Amino acid sequence: MPIKLSLPETGETLLAKAEIRPRKTKAWLEALPLANIVESARNVSEALISLNRTPLDVSTRLKLLELYSTAINNLVPELEHKYTMVALPLPEKNRQAANLARRLYVELAYGYKIILMDHLEKKRIRIGGRAHLHLLIQRAMDALSKALCAFYKTYSPTPSGMWSEIHQLAQLALLRNLHDKPLDGGRNSVSSTYKRALLLALANPYKLMQGEVDKVTDYLVEHANLAKLYPIQDKRSASGVFVINLDSDAPPKSIDQNAKTTTYNHILLGTDALVSTLNEQIARLETASMQRTLNLADHAKQVSYIGLMRRLLKDWTFMPKRKFQRKINEAVMEVCVGLRAMCHFILSQSEAVEQTPLDFRIDTIPGTDRTGQTEHAHFASSQWAVTNESAGGIGLKCASALSQPIRIGEIIGLRSQDNQNWTIGVVRRVFSEDSDRVELGVQMLAPTAAPITIKPVVAGPKETFQAALLLPEIRPLQQPATIVAAPATFRSKLEYLVYKNGVVSHVRAMRLVDQTASFDQFQFSTE
Repeated sequence: MPIKLSLPETGETLLAKAEIRPRKTKAWLEALPLANIVESARNVSEALISLNRTPLDVSTRLKLLELYSTAINNLVPELEHKYTMVALPLPEKNRQAANLARRLYVELAYGYKIILMDHLEKKRIRIGGRAHLHLLIQRAMDALSKALCAFYKTYSPTPSGMWSEIHQLAQLALLRNLHDKPLDGGRNSVSSTYKRALLLALANPYKLMQGEVDKVTDYLVEHANLAKLYPIQDKRSASGVFVINLDSDAPPKSIDQNAKTTTYNHILLGTDALVSTLNEQIARLETASMQRTLNLADHAKQVSYIGLMRRLLKDWTFMPKRKFQRKINEAVMEVCVGLRAMCHFILSQSEAVEQTPLDFRIDTIPGTDRTGQTEHAHFASSQWAVTNESAGGIGLKCASALSQPIRIGEIIGLRSQDNQNWTIGVVRRVFSEDSDRVELGVQMLAPTAAPITIKPVVAGPKETFQAALLLPEIRPLQQPATIVAAPATFRSKLEYLVYKNGVVSHVRAMRLVDQTASFDQFQFSTE
């Protein structure tokens, strides 16, 4: 099959002469100082760029690439601390670190593709007397997949051509029956690497909260092979079946049983066994089974991890269709970010409301008094352009300088120019192409909310009332009243004191509705 893979320009001016002696390269890579991780990563990037543009025999290039692969896989996790948990838009230094991680994996992929294309053009697949074609395919695909992850982790668009190359590599392995050939002591194969990339894309990475891409990736290392690839002719139930167009530059999508899908260069991904295992793991975690007995990471014991697993269960069973039709809308919305900011702005609507003072301070702010009363400017809002709207949510694009960084799972307030009331939403999707452009997908939670303060009835001497929101009951949607409070507030059946408009009441937490890194939302009982 003809294969078209991007390769580096050989005429580029090199920053430095490439070191081509494996022993010297190994010693240099092992001696890299981790104290300055950005500088070390930049030096590796420059060295790899030079290597990929230097003529070299195949055997030596492969040895060097394996050394660089090990070093890069050790460097990037340290480099990620600079950007993966930083709210958007990324500051310039953090964005440079993210670009550096992407560049490392793109260049690593270049190196393996250089060898692969050389072999395919010369119709030989042996290096030093050993067949290595499946290794080259897997290594190139793995580097491209990790480059994709680097884009996902910063909610940035993936470059054109990247999915096309991953599909081409998979097709080459399938045609030569190399896809299941084991590598690295049985830990890797082309098939397992391909399925990890496909399943991560199906997990909606632009809707994952910060840190969750790594959790999904860790899960897939152990469980991706439960998914199966099979011919398009073997069409099954639409549930848990996704179609892959090997000629496309796009991830898989749900199969439409009524659509006419050509059988040429299409294959299917079935997730039945994966979904069944995931379902069992969720059930056993909910009954307090040890995560290690379920072949899960230590963080599986966290409540938020079970929430992630439930979302994966839906994503890997089918790609849900939109409940409401999107409508193009060119309005402008005022947006405030975070619980304290929302309480501040809602309260400022009516000075006549008597309310127990809330400590709205995010940090200790010079010029504020000890009661937590702050100036309006400390809770600035920003202007966002509406890109589309439906009954269940709204798309926003930043139309002014952001007053506060934002991330997935953040609670936000929105109001239009002709409405004084704040609507409550939660950020479910983020897309950030550069430092000046941030786009959001927001799920609407309630048309209004009341600021309250809350703390457990039985509390420690240092435990104080915390700012929270009371969301009203919405009877047409059969949606009961809920409380939105700071993260880790919810404890099932625990009693809380709630202050609203100067009146104290008792409530009992009943059911956790939603939980993110920014808030807990739960139903309650007043009985």
